[in-house]
Amino acid sequence: MSSRNRSAPHDGQDRFWNELEEELKKDDDSAARAHLAAGYPIYVIDADTPRGTIVKIFPAGDRQLIMLDLDGERVISPSTGVPEDGAN
Repeated sequence: MSSRNRSAPHDGQDRFWNELEEELKKDDDSAARAHLAAGYPIYVIDADTPRGTIVKIFPAGDRQLIMLDLDGERVISPSTGVPEDGAN
């Protein structure tokens, strides 16, 4: 196989992030709210989320900035302990 036929490893990652961001933009929050109410965390990308990262929101409102890779989740910043709306 010639090298010109191979994609660089980051090309696939860029495509993945672009597609994920587009799909997340289409969703309303009803499924996310139901998921949180059932006791499970959700994953979101806000306008100010750094590229290549995702915000993990726990049912109690704590948030973590994470990266996903083939080994799973990697925490970039620890939980803030502050719900999105600022309520405690």
